[in-house]
Amino acid sequence: MAYGLIRVRNLSMGEVGGTEIHNFRQYEEKGIDRPENIDPTKDYFGNTHSKLIDANGEEVEASEGLTDAVREKLEALGITPRKNAVVALEYVVGASPDLFARDKGDYSPQTFLDQAAKWVAERHGLENVLSVSYHFDESNPHAHVVVLPITEKTVKWKNQNGSGERTEKRLCARDFTGGPKKLEALQDDYYQFCKGFDRKGVTFYRGTKAADQLKHYTKQTNHELGQIRAKISACEDLAKAKVMEKELEAKKADILANSTELQKRVEIKKEQNGKIDPKTGEKKWKKGKSFGLGF
Repeated sequence: MAYGLIRVRNLSMGEVGGTEIHNFRQYEEKGIDRPENIDPTKDYFGNTHSKLIDANGEEVEASEGLTDAVREKLEALGITPRKNAVVALEYVVGASPDLFARDKGDYSPQTFLDQAAKWVAERHGLENVLSVSYHFDESNPHAHVVVLPITEKTVKWKNQNGSGERTEKRLCARDFTGGPKKLEALQDDYYQFCKGFDRKGVTFYRGTKAADQLKHYTKQTNHELGQIRAKISACEDLAKAKVMEKELEAKKADILANSTELQKRVEIKKEQNGKIDPKTGEKKWKKGKSFGLGF
């Protein structure tokens, strides 16, 4: 059983440099301590590597730098971003360890990650991809794909010489990450992509939201308690019935503890995703929030 893993975050120009240091593994050359979760000795699935991409999808020299690549592509498009604008999106794509387990046969994570990176590129257009990084030196293989959030907008114009419409390319991250519905749809789409990698010994599953897990757990456990109560009522052996009553109380205590834990997870998710607007019934989106790993 495997699950797809995806997350995305907005990047301002000031955040692009830090992203490059991590994705391109520039810690040593920048004189920065390498994070503990990065362990080169674990690089047994493949070779950790990164590449900058030009408008034709060809690799260009990494020495040019990701920040320069962003500036050059925006300049070529005639776009001058406002201060603190979101100039790029960083996707992290991968799958749970089940997909990459060695006992599942001769299967290369690079194959999956190549296709996952291509899947992201096709959503944004290859010409808008800035870099792709493959990391095999952390706990689980994954890829980072940095793209420009470019959309085409039709705008009306009018001056003393006349009027008309023209199509412009603009930065518009909210068209891709603007609100929970778009992010949930992204999760759904990525799950459908992952389903294409089902094979013998590995089947992709769609995870369950925390709130739905609580509902399912409550329904299931209520049914279990009902069955135990029915057995106690039907039991003619008083001593045995008392033993079952103790088991019932222990079961109820266990259920309460697990239910409380699930409820905490629900509350955390609500806090992460925003509260419900009583007027619209929709989630209030909190600026800067992105979704976490997993479905």
